[in-house]
Amino acid sequence: MALYTIRKSKKECFHIVSFKKKFLELISEADGWCIRVLIAKIIKDLSALKGRVVIDADSQDLINEVISKNGDFVFGEPGDYSMSLFFIDGLMISNSGMDYERMFDLITKFYKMLKEDKGQD
Repeated sequence: MALYTIRKSKKECFHIVSFKKKFLELISEADGWCIRVLIAKIIKDLSALKGRVVIDADSQDLINEVISKNGDFVFGEPGDYSMSLFFIDGLMISNSGMDYERMFDLITKFYKMLKEDKGQD
């Protein structure tokens, strides 16, 4: 089952992504950093296929509620910040064909590894 639907805007100058309940269930316990990385990858992939892509307002509100509830970690150490940027860059250029649920699992494991390495649970 897909995590989102996509449709053309009424003026047909861009596409609108609506995230489904399954997506919200997937991210329900995750940190904001992990959620933002996954959304960035989805939007980048869809933009490559469809052109300009935006997230619908209802989905934005629901995602922001989850992030507000779970928190949004900021990597304060320069080394951790750089590692997270390299990780994100690698993910963005990857065309592995990995489904987004598996990719989210990878993202959350990387995030937990960095936090546990610094004892920041």
